[in-house]
Formats: sequence, C-alpha cells, structure tokens
Amino acid sequence: MELLDLINENLIVTGLEASNKEETIKKLIDMLEKEERLISREKFFEDVLFREQLCSTYVGQGVAIPHGKTDAVKKTSVAIGKLAKPIEWDEKENNYVNIVFLLAVQDKDADNQHLRILANIATKLMEKDFIDNLTSINDKDGILALFREDTKEL
Repeated sequence: MELLDLINENLIVTGLEASNKEETIKKLIDMLEKEERLISREKFFEDVLFREQLCSTYVGQGVAIPHGKTDAVKKTSVAIGKLAKPIEWDEKENNYVNIVFLLAVQDKDADNQHLRILANIATKLMEKDFIDNLTSINDKDGILALFREDTKEL
C-alpha cells in the first residue's frame, strides 16, 4: 500500500479556516466522514484528543500529525489541511502549525500500518525541498502531485 492509497482530493483542504486545534481536527474529521472513512466521528474525535493529551503531535516546521488508532475507523486514511492562518497547537510549548496531517487508522492496521504511515510522512518532512514545496502549494491538485513525485510502499 502506498501513501497515495490513503489520500484523495476530497481529503485535502487548503485555506482551512480554524482558530484552534480542536476545530481543525473536527473539520478534517468532517472530510473523512463525508468520504465514508469513519464508523463514528464522535469516537474518532475522542480518540484523537486522548492521543493529543498523552503527547503533542507537533513535529516541527509548522506541521502536526494528530492520529487515532481505533475501531471508529472504517478505512485507514490521511486527511491533509493547510490552514489559512497558523494556529497554536501546543500551548505549553507555544508551537504554531499551518499544515496538519490527520491519520485515521483502523484497529487492524494499528501495529504495522500506523508506524509506516508516520515514518513515510516524517521522512518526507525531513526533505527541505518537500517541505518548501508543500508550504508554497495552495491547491489540492498540487499537493497530490507532490506526493505522487515520491511515493513509497508502506
């Protein structure tokens, strides 16, 4: 399975208007629900927030990767949001984000697939050209094309 198998143009939003972490996550969950990737949006939201309480998912460079591994997910997926304005992600650390990758992982994929997805995204984010391109692209097609350039088997 490739990262592109988990994303489509309906799971990407640019210019996302949100004022905080919870609102951002809810709006990305809306996209997952609309694409019929979730069994329960409420439970998935609770699971993602629970994970956030354990440890912030801010990864640097204005990026956060919140995630939930739960039976509330019907199909393992990734939703991507580029915010219109940066928001504070972690009050304690004063971290601001403008790009969010929300991972929705089925229980059955929790052990192996979850780590592969995180590793794949993290590897891409370490590449200066990738992060520069991701930051400058402001449309869904451009973001999908960026991921197509360097797909890896998960």
